[in-house]
Amino acid sequence: MESTQNNTGLTVKEEMELRAKLCKKIIDMSKAIGKLKNDGTNKQQGYPYISAEQMKAELREKCSEFGLCIIPSVIDRSEEKTEKADKINIRTSVVMSFDIIDTETGYKIVSQFTGSDQDYGGKSEQQAITQCNKYFLFNLFKISTKDEQDGDSKTTEIGANKGNNSNKTVATPQKETAPPPQKTNLTEAILADFIIKVRNDGHKVWETNKAIYNYTPEQEKQINDTKVILTAEKVETIITAIKSGKTTVWEKNKSKYEYTDHLEAQITEAIKLVIAEKDKVAEAA
Repeated sequence: MESTQNNTGLTVKEEMELRAKLCKKIIDMSKAIGKLKNDGTNKQQGYPYISAEQMKAELREKCSEFGLCIIPSVIDRSEEKTEKADKINIRTSVVMSFDIIDTETGYKIVSQFTGSDQDYGGKSEQQAITQCNKYFLFNLFKISTKDEQDGDSKTTEIGANKGNNSNKTVATPQKETAPPPQKTNLTEAILADFIIKVRNDGHKVWETNKAIYNYTPEQEKQINDTKVILTAEKVETIITAIKSGKTTVWEKNKSKYEYTDHLEAQITEAIKLVIAEKDKVAEAA
């Protein structure tokens, strides 16, 4: 079957090979980092944490070793001001884009992440950027501490019957309901980025991320109306479904795709063959 090029100028096979190589580097680097020790303590609440400085030092060495480059950029920000005890508290939220690049091939994966922080001294934006960077890298490389523990793994003793220690009442503490995350406005830049992603990867990329954004019905319609580029790989998936008996799958979904006459002809031919085979079976019976 003829290979089809996507927006990167690569064939589907070439892109999958480069993506697999980059993902393998991320996995290998994650294994090499392993677990880090807490090296900082929160002054207000007293809990230990892994500092951004330690993580950067670790990643600086490992990125060089494994041939990875990560370039962050802020693509959107929002600010909220509240006044308390004659002080102005500023809470800043940022949306950042991260280019994860294989330095051997130049191939990259682009990912987005959000972060927020607040401050009375005018540093909330810098702190939000630091937090966003830190937790994106934590998630990307699965960084954890040696003494991390799931909150559901503990129970708390809250009392005991007198004279009989074996009848202690043990209760699982109630979890506090976390406040809903602050949503980010869907700017024109983010909207344009989603349209590109939908064209290449399908509408699932929007459905997976839409909950973190404030958007208008017109913006969502624009994304939903975006057609997905029909690649050779997607054609194979459609033909497999047709061969399994779903002969109407193309007619039901073709309006969602941007495709060439050549690719449509392949699908149409597959439908004809399946229908002809059914007719043969029916005649034999």
